Amino acid sequence: EVRISKGIARTFNPNHLPDAEEYAHDPYASQTKLLLHMNGYKYEETSTSYTTDTQGNITATTTDSIGILKIETKDSSGRIIYTKDRTPESNQGFGDGVTVNGDAKVDHTQSKFGGGSAHFDGSGDYSSVPSSQQDVSFGTDDFTVDLWFQIDPNMSTATWHTLLDASVYQGGGWSIQYDQGSKQLRVNAGGGTDQWHYILPAPGLNSNQWYHFAWARSGQTSVIYLNGTALYSFVDTF
Repeated sequence: EVRISKGIARTFNPNHLPDAEEYAHDPYASQTKLLLHMNGYKYEETSTSYTTDTQGNITATTTDSIGILKIETKDSSGRIIYTKDRTPESNQGFGDGVTVNGDAKVDHTQSKFGGGSAHFDGSGDYSSVPSSQQDVSFGTDDFTVDLWFQIDPNMSTATWHTLLDASVYQGGGWSIQYDQGSKQLRVNAGGGTDQWHYILPAPGLNSNQWYHFAWARSGQTSVIYLNGTALYSFVDTF
């Protein structure tokens, strides 16, 4: 899950994370400039209805504006006795409009939401989407960048690996990176160079564990969160 919001500094704490479902039902959806699920399936705003038959079997039917996404039936003991999943997404599971590079793929053995997640092995893999400079060059506006990620245990320890990059816009870009060797996160601000970067005092991150990262700025003060806990703050505009 990756979300970029402009014009709002979202707030987080360990008891208030978007961990119950994919980023949806968002009252600030109009300020979301980018939203990627990357779980291999199509997704729109959904609703779920439940029915019970005479044997006590409960069927949950989840639909969106197009139609049925998933049907799941459980017996009275809670065992799944029938399931039909949503339609797989196109473009190797990444969806239309996403350019996939290297051997990046959607991995259905690892998932925070929705039955899949994007996998990048840290060696030439990345995906990219078209965007406007206006959407990702924040200037003095409030903004929030938040995402779910986990560390590949086979990742190289020789360099910083980029989690999210909008540094193509000189003088107004930014990126978020992770170093497997030192097990540290950093954010880069101020264009396509590493001139302005902030090493975050994050605890060592474990492989194969999901983490929620958020970078929220209100006024000129940025706060970096990991799993809802504020790690670092700094003053900047870019």
